[in-house]
Amino acid sequence: MDEGQQLKPQSTGDPIGLKPGEVFWNNYRVINIVGRGGVSTVYKAENVQNKEIVAIKVLHTQKVRDEELVRRFVREAQNTMQLEEPHVVKIIEWGIDKLERPFMIMEFLSGETLSKRIERSRGLSFHKAVDIMEQVCSAIAEAHGKGIIHRDLKPENIMLTTAAGREDFVKVFDFGIAKKEPKDENEEGQVALTKSGAILGTPQYMSPEQLRGKKADARSDIYALGIIMYEMITGRPPFYSKNTAEIVVGHLNVVPDSPSRVRIDMGIPEQLSDAILRALSKNPWERPTTVQEFRQSLQRAIERSAPSPVMQETPMPQAISRQSIPQSSVMPTQMQGDPVRRVCPNCKTLNTGANFRYCLKCGQDNMNRWLPYKEKRVGKDPTDFASSFLNIRILILALLLLVIFQGYQFIIKPVNLSGNYRATFDHQLFANNKDLSDSLAKKLCFDKAEVVLSQDEDQLEGVISTKFGQGALKGTVTVVDPLIVVYEGTCTIKRPEGRLDLEIKGSFNKLLRTELWRLSANFFGKQKTAVDTVRMELE
Repeated sequence: MDEGQQLKPQSTGDPIGLKPGEVFWNNYRVINIVGRGGVSTVYKAENVQNKEIVAIKVLHTQKVRDEELVRRFVREAQNTMQLEEPHVVKIIEWGIDKLERPFMIMEFLSGETLSKRIERSRGLSFHKAVDIMEQVCSAIAEAHGKGIIHRDLKPENIMLTTAAGREDFVKVFDFGIAKKEPKDENEEGQVALTKSGAILGTPQYMSPEQLRGKKADARSDIYALGIIMYEMITGRPPFYSKNTAEIVVGHLNVVPDSPSRVRIDMGIPEQLSDAILRALSKNPWERPTTVQEFRQSLQRAIERSAPSPVMQETPMPQAISRQSIPQSSVMPTQMQGDPVRRVCPNCKTLNTGANFRYCLKCGQDNMNRWLPYKEKRVGKDPTDFASSFLNIRILILALLLLVIFQGYQFIIKPVNLSGNYRATFDHQLFANNKDLSDSLAKKLCFDKAEVVLSQDEDQLEGVISTKFGQGALKGTVTVVDPLIVVYEGTCTIKRPEGRLDLEIKGSFNKLLRTELWRLSANFFGKQKTAVDTVRMELE
């Protein structure tokens, strides 16, 4: 849609695509290709009647037999045409041509995507970020009002263009995997185009409930808006890595750093950081319930951070001088010997200087109540020793209680294994099995593995990567007693050579802080089987 935002041509393009100069749909003359992706191509074209420049998006000919792709393409056109918000890309018409290729004709946008703006500027000012997000919220609010959940909000799907003389005018597009919420039971079967539990979207911007395969609603879009807002003002998303599993673990278990701490140089207000972090809550019930509420929280944060009007100067209280204090209160009778030093009867602090009324430490008004300062003390007061001895016993008791409390908290604190680990075995798997062929032994005989774990209360999920392949891990967490936690999990890796079943069992002693792990492996090949058990350490 954007002439300046051309996609890299791919070999999977449409060999029977539109040609420059060709008149499409009897009304649009093709000018050139704007972008070519894996499933569709976007062309720049001109309306032969009114000379309006438009964009034509056409599904590749070889993809028309893919029913799921066709449904998504048509759903994008139908959902977008329902929206009248100016911040949503306008679909002029859509249909299916004589080659059975779905297409849509939309307004042509000139500008850059929000992702390119963030990459170029390495983070936007929070005022500019809030201005852009308010426009995005306007578009998504109308979609939610009509029961449409976008489910794939990300900077790549937000265009910054110029409209009506306004720069950075937002256009939201790509409602391809959007989901329309049913209004009643009769409509539910008509709008359910995706399978239950299907995971669709970009992991870097997906909510925890989407990653778990649960139903996405308006709060899932709000989570994505929080990530986009986070990325705009810091220059990077809260969770970023080349490893998708690490991003997923971050969304499920890790609380992101406050934006104001990530980019101290940007002067991000704490109120704005709090509003963003609330939208990134793991629990959907803790997020703003509507896009309007999220937008208002951003606006309030900006208003509170704005410089307040110049306040009228309040006259400072004059310093207390000897002339402003009645002579009777300048110096108590018992202090005539040393008019500069005196002791507060409340906190027993020595005060010096020109303040003859208020204690400099506790602030008590000591008019006519100052205690005399004793420059020399002859002998020791017996009560001083008893008092100091009592204070020492109280201090020791307090320290003992603190140690007991910290130890108790240390023991009862739940253990969470979420993270990335390197597993090391005490010997190579199947090293003693001579029946394996050399090529198969190279893949099966390994003594290391990469393990990614995600613990959610008593459930354990993750991924195990070995030389033989990669598989999903599922298991349970059992608290045997207050000091012992037991972990059990299984993983299956399937390859053409056979199936490798891995079973992990481990225990953790909270008091001694020791771990004991054991891995059992069973290989089932076409002709050979092998069994082995090793001790394992997680680092």
